[in-house]
This record gives sequence, C-alpha cells and structure tokens, in this order.
Amino acid sequence: SSLNGKRINEVFAQYQGIPIDQMIERVRATDRLPGTKLTFTTPAGEPLTVLLRVERLRGGNDDVRGSIIIVDDISEREVLLQSISRFVSPAFAARLLEGKQSDFGEAEERDITVLFADIRGFTSMSEAMPLIELHTMLNSYFSAATDAIAEHNGTIDKFIGDNIMAIFATGEDCGANAAMRAALAIIRKVDQLNVMRARAGQPALDIGIGISTGLARLGVLGARARASYTAIGDTVNVAARLQAMAGPREILLSEATRTHVTELASIDSLGPVRLKGRLSPINLFSVRLAAEPVVLAEDTTRPINLPPPSYPDIDIATKITRLATRNGLSDAAIEISDDRIERSERD
Repeated sequence: SSLNGKRINEVFAQYQGIPIDQMIERVRATDRLPGTKLTFTTPAGEPLTVLLRVERLRGGNDDVRGSIIIVDDISEREVLLQSISRFVSPAFAARLLEGKQSDFGEAEERDITVLFADIRGFTSMSEAMPLIELHTMLNSYFSAATDAIAEHNGTIDKFIGDNIMAIFATGEDCGANAAMRAALAIIRKVDQLNVMRARAGQPALDIGIGISTGLARLGVLGARARASYTAIGDTVNVAARLQAMAGPREILLSEATRTHVTELASIDSLGPVRLKGRLSPINLFSVRLAAEPVVLAEDTTRPINLPPPSYPDIDIATKITRLATRNGLSDAAIEISDDRIERSERD
C-alpha cells in the first residue's frame, strides 16, 4: 500500500543498479519488457537478483491503462548456479537447476583438483570414545575443515565417516593452488581446535591430506530415487589413496598437482610410489608441517605450544606405505617407507 500513487521511477529509485529510465523507454516503444535479469542492492544493503517482466495494458480505444510488472526473486538460484558453474559449464549447471537432467549417464569432463582429508587414528579414537563425545568431535572438525575449504573457493563433495572430499576447479591451475591453501588452512584450524581440546583434557586430532589434479567426470550419479552430483575418475581415486598414505600433519600431492602449485610451503619429492589398485607407480610429493604455537582470537595469554602427538602403534599410513612399496619398487621408495616407520616409532 505504501507504493500506491507513486510513479514507477520514484519507486525504483531507492534500489541501486536498476536502469529504470531505459526500461521505461523500452515499454513505451514496444508495450512490453521481456524477461530481464537484474542484480541490485536494496536500501538495507542486501544484494538481490530478480527476473523482471513488464506488459502494458490498453483499453478498448487502445488507450494506455497502465502496466503489469512481474518480479521473481531468483537470488538463491543464482547463488547455486554460480557455485555449480565453477565445476561445469553454465549451460549444464542451468539444466541441473531447471530439473532437465533426466539422463543419469550425462556428465561433463574437465580438469579439477580433488582433496581428501581425514583424522589419523580415528578408528582407535572412536572405539574408546563415548558416542556423544565422538559426535561433538566430528562436528567441530568438520566445521573447521569446511570453513577452510569455503574460504578458498572449494566445494564439499561428501563426508565419508571422518573423511572429507572437496573439489576445486577455478583458475588456470585447475584449482591446485586453492586446494593447497585450503589444506594448509585445515591443518592450522585443527591446531586451533586442538588448543581447546587440550584445555578440556581431550586428545589432539591429527590430519592427513591427499591432493590430486587431473581429468574427472562430473555429473549426477545414483538412481532416480536417490542421486548426488559428484566427481569420478582416476584423479579422485589417486587423491583418496594419497590421503590414506599421508602421515599426521602431512599433505601428499600428485605430480600433476605439484606442477601447478607455487611454493606455498616446503615440498619434498618422495619419488615413484605404487598406489593400491594402480598398475604403474606415480611420483609423489610431501608437505609435512611442524607444530607451531597457537594463539586463539579470544586469548590474552601467551601462546600455547601443542605437545607432540603420541602413537602407541606404527600409524596406519606407514603400514599402507610399506605394503604399497614392498613389491617391486625402487630402493628409494623402500627407504622412504623405512624412514616413516623409524619416525613413527620414535614418536
């Protein structure tokens, strides 16, 4: 009712980004304005995207009686479209949002970077931990990790137990540098989480991360009753295998990822390693972060130095590495495995 009696240009003047004068001229000249997408800011500073159409009304003597303006708020759809369009073509993303993806075999292939991260020793922790405490711990970890991934333009593909799969696809580097930054941020955020866990008398969490870059197939996977949008292919499998092999506070990179990544951290070559399920070995690269003092935003006290992790057994990543390198690989690969076992036993 507050708009009654006001001229249209007066109504729209309060919104920034609407070319109202050009729109009025178009309606006067053609009696209509076809569906036009507009992005503007409300007086409250809220960004909105709308689809606006105008049809002019004429009486029996062809005299102008007024105009009908139809406005559809498509802001949420645009956010989804922009998010999905980072991984597939805008046309394919639009089809998904419009419900036109009827063929489950249809997908799009492109180069992306896939990141897997999970908690080292999670099985042992969950065996001894009450379920409510386990649930709280996982939520805290997932919150820290997803924040780090979102901050670097990644998208969570799925959670599998304590495992996170994320996809990065922006830039000429196929998302490799963004994934690397996200991995570093995940470990630092878990460091902050561990300070709070130490204060509560809870054990620290250690994260292992695997990153792989290459061709993947992105599309709808599943059945008509239950499906998800995901990535499949060797690139995904390699990232998962690297995550399984990574030690605590370690990021393992495929050779393709290492090629794209600039020097964001000290990167060591591990040489050729045979991954489970693959016939030929691949060159691996490692980033292992040392523990650093952590200061929480709410702290006014001195930094807290986290104690080094303690492992009652050789960690599972080391066992996997030894099994993967035992049969037919070079001496260099076996030395890498032996070195990991010695370090784990010392811890």
